[in-house]
Amino acid sequence: TQKFVEELIEEDFVVTEALDIGFCRYHLDKLEMHYINKYNAYENGYNNCVGYWKRNDGIEEFENIRKTGKKAITLQEGDEIIGVEYIQADSEILLASSTGRCVRFKQDKLRSLSRSSMGVRGMRIGHNETIVAMTVIKPGTQIVTISENGFAKRTAVENYRLTARGAKGVKAGVFNEKTGPLKVLVQVDIAEDLMLIADNGTIIRTAVADIRELSRTSLGVKVMKLRAGAKLSCAS
Repeated sequence: TQKFVEELIEEDFVVTEALDIGFCRYHLDKLEMHYINKYNAYENGYNNCVGYWKRNDGIEEFENIRKTGKKAITLQEGDEIIGVEYIQADSEILLASSTGRCVRFKQDKLRSLSRSSMGVRGMRIGHNETIVAMTVIKPGTQIVTISENGFAKRTAVENYRLTARGAKGVKAGVFNEKTGPLKVLVQVDIAEDLMLIADNGTIIRTAVADIRELSRTSLGVKVMKLRAGAKLSCAS
């Protein structure tokens, strides 16, 4: 790990460690970064969980990294980071929850916070609901959603309309007992391939063009046949 860190620093990258979650890397010439927490399972009487979101301006806060890492965000017990992205002045961000709802908002709806702060609400989510994805919108791309039981579809990114930050969001599909919850939301180009991996170690590779293009609110079609008890783990 130390060798990996040294190589990144030589290439003008800075690596930071967010508590026990793992390494994130930041290019020195980037000015802004975003973090999104997965969930906060409150036990103090609140009815809603919160997907926290945070913006940092100024890479200089990450220039001097100790061997043990540097705190990039404050996490509550049981929470974890699910994404870190570079942004620009005109960037728009898309967040997705496990129940298949999405919010899309402009980055200027967030004020810049200190490096170690917890962040602000990015999306309003319910009990036992988690944030599963974050991506910075690129015009002309498509969004692929994949459920835990292997159902997928692709939709033009323009079909995900702007919403308010902290909203419940709009539907990103139909997710039920048959499909399982939303597991993966990725932004893709039509010429790319996707690798899908199940929690039992099974992996498949499929062309994005082979995934059926459907409306944003549709259920999708089966793209990965899973063995009994297996669930989709990730895709990239």
